[in-house]
Amino acid sequence: PGGPAGWKNCWYDIGLGVPSERKQLLLGGEMSMWSDTYCYTSQCGAYPGPTPAGHALFNPAHDAEFAKSVGGMIWPRGFVAAASFWNFDAAKDPTSDAFTAALWRLNDQLIARGALSCPTKCSCDQLTACGRPYLAPGATVAKQPDILV
Repeated sequence: PGGPAGWKNCWYDIGLGVPSERKQLLLGGEMSMWSDTYCYTSQCGAYPGPTPAGHALFNPAHDAEFAKSVGGMIWPRGFVAAASFWNFDAAKDPTSDAFTAALWRLNDQLIARGALSCPTKCSCDQLTACGRPYLAPGATVAKQPDILV
């Protein structure tokens, strides 16, 4: 889910459990975005189940849509994680109105600068932003050829 429900788990203390005498060694954190749900099944092999949700965007002909999709999946969640890595404060509630409003303002500023982020007050997944598909209805999704590894 997008919004506070989607980013609340990104707000956490990365120093939790680190002894105080070792906290100065903690330099930051990392947020990963797994892309196996975009690979066409026969090409990445990392997704053994049914056809991955975002496989239609794997074709290089859809690179622009793929970029928007990945951007929408990462941001604004990534902003929340970065803020917690930099200056976690347990008193802040990532689902509060003030936190949410500040994050949407930042999101709007970065989108205005050209960032590929999930639109403000929206939910994004592999195939849609705000319920609108990245690929136009009827877009051709070519079958991907098998790649020998």
